[in-house]
Amino acid sequence: MVKGINIDAVLDALDSDFTGFIKKEQIKVFYETYFDRPVDLQSIEFAILSVCGVNSSGKCAREKFIDVITEIDKKKSFEEQLRWDFRSLDRDGNWLITIQDAYLLLQSYCGNAFNLTSWRNFIHARSFPETKISYEEIKAFITSVPTGKPNTEVDIEKEGVALAQVALNSELAFFRELKTFEENKIDKRAENPIKNRNERLTKTAQRYLKILNAHGIEAMLYDKGYNSSEEEELTTVTARNRISTKDLFNILNRKYEYIRESLISDMIRRHVGEGMWMSMNVHEKKQRVRNMTIVERHLRKNGFLDEIANLDGAQQRSPYNLVNLIGEPIFAVEIHLSEELQKRSKLKETGYSAEEIDKKLLEEAQKNFDNAPCAYSQILNELAVRWKAEKDFLWSDLRSVEPQLLKSSNDRLKQYLKLARQFCRARLDLRFNSAALAVGLAERYQSYSSKKLILDRIRQEKLAYERLSERRRGDTPTLSQMDELNMTFHDENYGIVDLQEVTIQALEQKHAHERNIFIEMLQGQDSLSVRSTIRKMSTEERQNQYTLLKMKRRKWRESSDEERIAGKKQNYQILQEATAIYYENAKDGKTNEREVDVMVTVLVELQYMQDQECERFLTDIVEKSNKELIDIRNALLRARQEELLDNISSLVLKTDVVRTNEEIELVKALEDKYDMLKEKLMLDALKMQVGDAEWAKLSERERQARLLKMKLEERKFRNEGKHDEVARLLGESIKNHEHLNELMGHNRAVYDQQLKQRLARRKQLIIEGNDPDKIDMNEDALPESVLTDSKLNLLGDLEARFDAEKEALLAMLHGAEGQAISERERQAELLRLRLETRKGQMEDRFDTAAIMLGLAERNQAAANERLQGDRERQEKLALKRLAERKARKGQKLIIDEELEPEEGDIIGWRDAVLKEMEKKHCMERELLLQLMHDDENEESSLNTLKIAAIKMEESKRQECLVELRGNYDTVIKANEIDREEILNILQEAALVKYASRKRKIEMENGTVDDDHVYASIMADLQIRHSKESEEMTLQIMQYSIEELMLLRAKQIEARQDRIAANVVNVVTKYEGAADDDHILDALEKKYNSLKDKLLLESLISQIGTDKWMILATKDKQQRLVQLKFELKKFLREGRYDDAAEILGKEFTIKSNLKKLMGASRPCYGRQLKERLERRKLKMLQGLDKEEESESEIEEILNENDSSARDVLMDLDNRLKEEKEALLARLHGADGFVLTERERQIELIILLREARSAHQESNFNTAAIQSGLLERSQVATIDRLKYDRHRQKKLAECRMKEEADARLSSVSQNAQYAEAEISDLERMNLIQMQDSLILVIETKHARERKFLIDLLSKEHDDVVMEMTEIMSEDERECKLQDLLTKLDVTS
Repeated sequence: MVKGINIDAVLDALDSDFTGFIKKEQIKVFYETYFDRPVDLQSIEFAILSVCGVNSSGKCAREKFIDVITEIDKKKSFEEQLRWDFRSLDRDGNWLITIQDAYLLLQSYCGNAFNLTSWRNFIHARSFPETKISYEEIKAFITSVPTGKPNTEVDIEKEGVALAQVALNSELAFFRELKTFEENKIDKRAENPIKNRNERLTKTAQRYLKILNAHGIEAMLYDKGYNSSEEEELTTVTARNRISTKDLFNILNRKYEYIRESLISDMIRRHVGEGMWMSMNVHEKKQRVRNMTIVERHLRKNGFLDEIANLDGAQQRSPYNLVNLIGEPIFAVEIHLSEELQKRSKLKETGYSAEEIDKKLLEEAQKNFDNAPCAYSQILNELAVRWKAEKDFLWSDLRSVEPQLLKSSNDRLKQYLKLARQFCRARLDLRFNSAALAVGLAERYQSYSSKKLILDRIRQEKLAYERLSERRRGDTPTLSQMDELNMTFHDENYGIVDLQEVTIQALEQKHAHERNIFIEMLQGQDSLSVRSTIRKMSTEERQNQYTLLKMKRRKWRESSDEERIAGKKQNYQILQEATAIYYENAKDGKTNEREVDVMVTVLVELQYMQDQECERFLTDIVEKSNKELIDIRNALLRARQEELLDNISSLVLKTDVVRTNEEIELVKALEDKYDMLKEKLMLDALKMQVGDAEWAKLSERERQARLLKMKLEERKFRNEGKHDEVARLLGESIKNHEHLNELMGHNRAVYDQQLKQRLARRKQLIIEGNDPDKIDMNEDALPESVLTDSKLNLLGDLEARFDAEKEALLAMLHGAEGQAISERERQAELLRLRLETRKGQMEDRFDTAAIMLGLAERNQAAANERLQGDRERQEKLALKRLAERKARKGQKLIIDEELEPEEGDIIGWRDAVLKEMEKKHCMERELLLQLMHDDENEESSLNTLKIAAIKMEESKRQECLVELRGNYDTVIKANEIDREEILNILQEAALVKYASRKRKIEMENGTVDDDHVYASIMADLQIRHSKESEEMTLQIMQYSIEELMLLRAKQIEARQDRIAANVVNVVTKYEGAADDDHILDALEKKYNSLKDKLLLESLISQIGTDKWMILATKDKQQRLVQLKFELKKFLREGRYDDAAEILGKEFTIKSNLKKLMGASRPCYGRQLKERLERRKLKMLQGLDKEEESESEIEEILNENDSSARDVLMDLDNRLKEEKEALLARLHGADGFVLTERERQIELIILLREARSAHQESNFNTAAIQSGLLERSQVATIDRLKYDRHRQKKLAECRMKEEADARLSSVSQNAQYAEAEISDLERMNLIQMQDSLILVIETKHARERKFLIDLLSKEHDDVVMEMTEIMSEDERECKLQDLLTKLDVTS
């Protein structure tokens, strides 16, 4: 009975818990899968009852499984025979037979069991006893148990005669009615010829008019007549290159027509019964649907909506209403989304976490979705209402002065193509539920990770369940049904709109075909046995098999067209097995879910993937030309015909497909990078196998021959899945290499994921008020087993890393949330890959190339977000480079010169700039090693200088470095650069830096050798090179060809003149408590605090002061942090308009930045310097200087208020100006060298300014206070003209804040933290100084508060009168007396 399969494997798969019993639902799945025909649960229950007995409880014992399947098949065969006999009696083909025929049919099938009592009860129980009998009624009678006594043949014959008489009387009555109808019809025949003639004339005139408009008068003269069928309207097929309003509404109408047809089809199906429907041929089904559609359209157009309820099947009930299935119309989606967001915010305010909110909303939505049954008649009426509402919205939007959706012709085209896609979906899903769900989901953007519209996530699951069920019922579209969608073009010059529409159809057809095959892989005949085999594998075996399948799939996909077509079956088998692995892995994580639920989850993932491909496609298709569209459509058709199944492969094997020439170029660059690494590794292995001496004797041709042989063997073993052979190919000596992850770090995808997690933790720490710098930026360690195994196969590790990076690259290209990267970003990524490859090629060995590439992959992260382990890798890379230089025994590196790119080749010029920059970096690294490492013998002058540098005090060393930096700048600014002088300066600076760094490392870690000191300094240079490379890669996309030519020339000049700017920056950089990084960080903190105050004010103005006050502190902080991260991102990218949007379009400050803060610090310094020079000049001229000395510095202020954008730009410009001036001072500009003490003072001042800006309550006071602190306020001569006004304004603000705080019973002084100096032993000097300043500031704050309290008190009137009548001298004397008393009291 059941042949060709392993019964034991099937039983193991069905009885996975080994209970010894098979459930009826599992038997249903197996039967429908194996026999490929539907069976109902009632038939299975009868079979189990007859085979296993009454105590079976609906379960089948394992040993009775075959018998039950046989019994089910017998019953199905019996039903098949009954169906054929019934059809032979069905004269009209409408699955109804007369009562007399039904009597004879039942009598023949029941035999002696036939009973007249049961027959009469059956007839009288019908609603209309005299009407014809359906197949379902016959089937129900036969399966029921007869009641009453057996009848004699005479009784049975009498009943037959009576039925014949009834049938005769019925036919006679019908004949009389027909005769009356024909007599009435004769009277109208005279009118018909005239009416028909008028209709023909009207149609002919319409046809001629359309031909004239479309093809001109010549086509009308040579027209041969109308040959189409009478049921179809004549339409003129013309090439469409733009979308008209008529086209838009036509496609909308067609979408709803097909949804309505699928609904009517389901109504008829439910009315006549599943069995009768399945036995109808395609023509019969279409005819019945067409007839009812005509009736429904007539009733709807004439407003007889109540009559729709009387249609066949209209009273049948659907488990879901229309809104649950298809969703809200396009114009109501935002309303629904805002309601959902309001629910989320309310739940959040009550204390629910994000996960709990998501779960609660999902449960609520699921409950509402499942508990909304609805009659089909109501759905038809709601569908008509929805169609009218959507049509009215589009029409009003087209006519609106400020349209929301259809703003331009391009928008109309996009909307048309979206509707065309929805129309395709309505045709490709045959059942109403799935068609409505598919169309509704196509109306809105779908994303698997999106939290928007939680109902759409439920709809995706319902759609997947419906599609799985339809496959078992045989309701999935066939290839021929899909091909019915294809448009037929009547002219070679068809329009671009036609091409766009047919291309979308091809894409939807491909997706439908992929889904059908994927469902077949989940439910087909082979699925159970394959899954059973996979289930028995261990985790490691599954992973190995998964890797092998991935390699086989890639090899098949990259083969020629002929090979792919020949190996189509192989591709299916690969994906079948991969699907089984994917399914079992998904099932392992969901132990309590049913098999069908796991299948739904997996299918939903494929649906999301296809939806996102459609969204990308709809975005790109508008920009394509006719030729490109034809090529794309042909590629889509080939993909379906050849069954490439790329989306299935992307899902189950995590592969992505290279789709365009641009993507091919990027992937090729990535392959070149990893091919370079493999070649380095193989060369290292060959060197170790033959020995360094023998390798040196080989010619370059012999080396390349051996390398080629190893490459071919590696490729062969890898394609065959022989991983051990690949590992053995490199030899035993290569095992001494470190693990690939230790050299390169995690791949980019893993690193990006870790970085996102750390940023999320940092954000959470900020919200909680903790220090965000507490986050450990080290990498997550790999399991020891992984490290051990991977050491044996570095080539395999490289292959796996390549696959991961390729997937990440293609995912980035194809975009997240439907937004793919721009062409500019793609070119930047291409430059980055080529730059990394070039960097690797410049290294001598595999390990140094691997470390360098791993570091280069993480250049894009900000300095405080890079992994701490990367610093160790930088030092390890420096040590290896030092060892390689020693091995070269001082031989200089040869740097080849490159030819200029062709004129107009901007990509070539970008690449040329990066090449020259890398050559410059190579020269600088070589120079630094030369400066520190060469001539180390004890008698050399350099060694003497090194000893002298070691004996210096640290402060003297830092002063020496600053002085050397000044000397270097002087030489660089000269007309002719003295290379020898630059080399001497760098030599001395490098040795002083060596001594300083050696002392620092020894203080931290104890004794250290010279190589590690050199490596530490070299690591600084490498990090500086990485930053310069990343900055250049980002900026280079903005340059023109002329600018690129100039930039390349500068790089070449810097290399040839050996200016070594990066080297001098590294070796002369100050090292101490107040180094450059700490000072600049303090400066940025001040401006960040000002931006935070600005952001806080905008947030309060948006929410409202009253609502803000009632928010919890955590909620306030969370909202502020979220906006802060967005604002920081936009400002970093220079997107000031987007940054201003965060603050609010209407947000302004009642002043401007210069009026609040005054001139910037550098500008103020220049003004003071100019005044001093004028005073000196007047003194020399003998003029009076007193008038100017008593006046303040003039200011020119703008009285206008500033917008949010202006304030943000002014803050950034002010920061940039101050930072540049500060760096110039730190690096000894104008010959002025900052001592260590002066650096500490500079840092303390900036820390105070940053803290003061943070402690002020609003932006205005923070800005005023920061500006005043930047300038000395001791002497009047040093003030700006309006500084006194600023002090007054600041005082007014503080008094108002204190008064408001007093009213709210909150002291303003609470914002100043209590200064505590604890654990002095752990504080450095800077921290102690800063703590002392904090104590003084706290004292000042209390004094201000005390004074405000005194001024706010009500004083005695007598005292006030006495004070008023006092003279100025008397008041002064009184103040002196009070001061004396105060001193005595103190």
